[in-house]
Amino acid sequence: MPPDPTVSVVVPVLNATDTIGALFDSLAAQSYDGAWEVIVADNGSTDGSVEEVRSWEARLPGLRIVSSGERRGCAYALNAGTEVARAPLIAYCNDDDVVSPGWLAAMVGILEYHELATGPIDLSLLNSPETYRWRGVTGWERLPKWHHFLDCGLGCNLAARRTLFDALGGFDGTMNHGSDFDFEWRAQLAGATLGFAPDAVVHWRSRDSPSAYFRAHVGYGEAGVRLFARFGSRGMPRRLGAGLIRLVLSALSCPLLLFKNQRYRWLAGAGSSAGRVLGSWRHRVLYL
Repeated sequence: MPPDPTVSVVVPVLNATDTIGALFDSLAAQSYDGAWEVIVADNGSTDGSVEEVRSWEARLPGLRIVSSGERRGCAYALNAGTEVARAPLIAYCNDDDVVSPGWLAAMVGILEYHELATGPIDLSLLNSPETYRWRGVTGWERLPKWHHFLDCGLGCNLAARRTLFDALGGFDGTMNHGSDFDFEWRAQLAGATLGFAPDAVVHWRSRDSPSAYFRAHVGYGEAGVRLFARFGSRGMPRRLGAGLIRLVLSALSCPLLLFKNQRYRWLAGAGSSAGRVLGSWRHRVLYL
């Protein structure tokens, strides 16, 4: 019998036939020499993703598929995949991204010292320059300070000890966006530490169409409201003045949509502002 895995890689999947092959190629190229397994949590795919995953059974260690289509959402799929994982360490990546060859080894290494781990994000490999050039960087090489609160990494590049997952009750399956930050902040407030592994690089695939890019940032903005509703009393700042300024600037800078090199900057800012307004109304919490 194969040895029990040291780490389980959990991948939430939903209609990813166009992208999951690239992810699996990168997983098959991992330098990690310990025992590991891959668990795909299918969130109700209708495009042949399950058949595509099965075609990789001989090339990825311990590849299994678990159904998680009862409720749509990445967080729900992550919980379903983690529940059946056999390893004491869990690493998470997305079905449309690509991981670096040293990703898994770096994650396992840093989890010796921390209960949570994350790593750098690269935007240049899988995206057109227009979608990220406005940021002034091609990714993040250190933990960014989103929301001016506790450290957090993106859920597409995250790992955790299974004991921590169980103690927290997993991810919040009711959140369409922001469940990664919620999980990491609950963990840190409970005393866990978040480590950063410089070699655990994930190449993140952003939304490429302007409408999808805008909708994604609306979701991020609304998630910020839900996070504030939960963590405002624990120190997450409201920053109403800055939010009002962003709203005004978004309205005044609509002409940027006409310029290709500035279009995605406006879509990101305006989408996030719109999401915070929408979320403030929906959840009856003022967070702009």
